[in-house]
Amino acid sequence: MQEKRLSLLQKLNIACALCASLFLIYISIFPLIRVFTYEFSKLELIKNSIILFIGIGAGLGAFSLVKQALLFESMIDTAFEEGVYRRLKPLLKEIASVQARLEEATKKMNTIDVSIDDLKERVGAFGGRGAVSKGTSSRLGGGTYPSDPILFLIKIVVLINITFAAFLFMVQYPRGFVPYVVTAMFFIWWIGITTEYNLWHNVGVWVWGSVPILIIPTVTILMDILLPSEIMFSSLYIVLGIYAYIYYAWSIYMLKGKLPPTLHNLLREVSTFRKTERL
Repeated sequence: MQEKRLSLLQKLNIACALCASLFLIYISIFPLIRVFTYEFSKLELIKNSIILFIGIGAGLGAFSLVKQALLFESMIDTAFEEGVYRRLKPLLKEIASVQARLEEATKKMNTIDVSIDDLKERVGAFGGRGAVSKGTSSRLGGGTYPSDPILFLIKIVVLINITFAAFLFMVQYPRGFVPYVVTAMFFIWWIGITTEYNLWHNVGVWVWGSVPILIIPTVTILMDILLPSEIMFSSLYIVLGIYAYIYYAWSIYMLKGKLPPTLHNLLREVSTFRKTERL
């Protein structure tokens, strides 16, 4: 394949031709000026005119060589774009499409690997009440994973139904016992999650249980005075859901050393998005 750039030898030839051209023009131009201004000599006129024409010819030859080389490069580029590239364009598009599919498949495989790893951890954890490592057990004071994930899910569904029924009852028959019933709902969720993970010996558990008892009655009374009943009950229901999920995530973190998969993946995506924005 012909190279697009000038070779070193060609560059040296062009440089020598330019130097010779300048030298010949230099040594002939001043004698010609003298011939036409001071002393006319036919011999000097002919000799220096020949030298001048040779110098100009050498310079024009060097520039012509450079011009031809540049034109040759342009012709090669045009031939490649109009000929080779046009024929290879469909193939290149297909290769790019295959590459994109491979990248997508790789991302899906990574997601599947993460899900399988998480499933393996859960299966290993659900093998028995003593599945937690010694270091974690000593740190938490004997915390364990739920023995049966299906039973744990059933318990959660039952708690959701009880909570929903209690809030519907309070909406239909609002009385002075509302602050205490709402507080009892927080307390029931706290007892359910704590019992399931056996975290009674962890000091943080008692903080999670005491905060709703101290805060929720007063907040409920103030909301009952300031807000309509529908807005108050919907807000309390949402706050209870957030409290239960955060307490559940905290319990998982205390046992496994990491957040639940859904929350962990969400935080990782947010972190990745922020890094991308900074770049």
